[in-house]
Amino acid sequence: MRKQRDLSGQQFERWTVLPQYRFKNGQKQWLCVCSCEEKTARYVYETNLLQGYSKSCGCLSREKTKKRYIDLTGRRFGELEVISKAGNKKDRVAWNCNCECGREKVLTSHDLLCDKRQNCGDPIHRTGKNIRDLTHMDLGGMEALSPTKERDYKGSVIWKCRCKKCGKEKLLSEDALVHGNYKSCGCNKYNGSTQLMEYRHFYQGTCLEALQRKMRSDNKTGVAGVTETKSGKYKANITFQGKVYFLGSYDTLGEAASVRRDAEKELHEPFIQAYTAWMGIPEDKREKFVFEVNYINGEFLTYSNYLQGIEGK
Repeated sequence: MRKQRDLSGQQFERWTVLPQYRFKNGQKQWLCVCSCEEKTARYVYETNLLQGYSKSCGCLSREKTKKRYIDLTGRRFGELEVISKAGNKKDRVAWNCNCECGREKVLTSHDLLCDKRQNCGDPIHRTGKNIRDLTHMDLGGMEALSPTKERDYKGSVIWKCRCKKCGKEKLLSEDALVHGNYKSCGCNKYNGSTQLMEYRHFYQGTCLEALQRKMRSDNKTGVAGVTETKSGKYKANITFQGKVYFLGSYDTLGEAASVRRDAEKELHEPFIQAYTAWMGIPEDKREKFVFEVNYINGEFLTYSNYLQGIEGK
C-alpha cells in the first residue's frame, strides 16, 4: 500500500496546511488557512496544493488585479460613460456605466477596452442601416411613414403609420405590418360592428336574429344547446335574455334534443311572435315591449303585453 503524504505544517504560497484532512470524491483534502487578514480556512485538494493550482483563498488574485487595472472613471466608450468601479465580474474589474438611452449597465474593462460594447445592448440601439425600409411596401390598409427609436418586446422596430381608409395615424411594429396583421387602424372593425348593430334587434340581451339562425359550425353533437359530458351523458341548456337555464342531463342524445326543442317552442317562438307583433305597430303608437319568463319546477311560464294568453305548458 502506498504511503500517504503528510503535508501538515507545510507552506504553499499563502496556504498553511493544518494537521487535518478528509477524503472527498476519492481524493484527499487538507484543511488550510490563508495568511491574509481574514485568515480564511478551507479544505483544499492535495493535488491542487502540490501542482500550484491553489495558492490562496482568492486574495492573491484580487491584489494582482488591483495593481494592474486601469481607472476608466469618466471615460466614454461609444454611447457609454463610465461612472464608477463596481468590483469584480468573472475575475475581471467591472464598471458601472450609463448609456445615452438612460439605462445602466455593469461591464468589465475587457469589454470596454476591446470595443466589444459600445452601448447597453438594448434593441433600441440598432443602427439605421439595419432598419428595413417599409415606406414603399404594400402593407394592406396601412401606410408606413417613418421608423421611430422605439422597439417592441421582440426588438422589432416601431413605425409611425397612417390608415389608408380613415387617415388616422397609429404606431405599429415592423413584424405586425410585414405579416399583414393590420388591415386598418381599427376603423374596419368599428364600422362593421356599427353596421351589424343597425340591422340586429336586441331586447334584454336577446337578439331576434340569433334565435332564427342556423346551428353553430363548432357544435359537436349536431343539436344546439346540447353537449356531451365526460361521463357520456348529454346535458341540455337554453340561454334566453342573458340567463342560462339548465334543462337536465340525459342518457341519450335523442332525449336531450327533445327537451331542448320543447324549450325552444316555449321560449323562442312566443318571443319572436310577440316581438314581430310589436314591430308591426307604428312607433308613435307603440307601448313598451314586455316579455317576462319564469322557470318553475322545470316548466317555462311566459308573458308578453303584445301576445296575450301565451304561457308555458
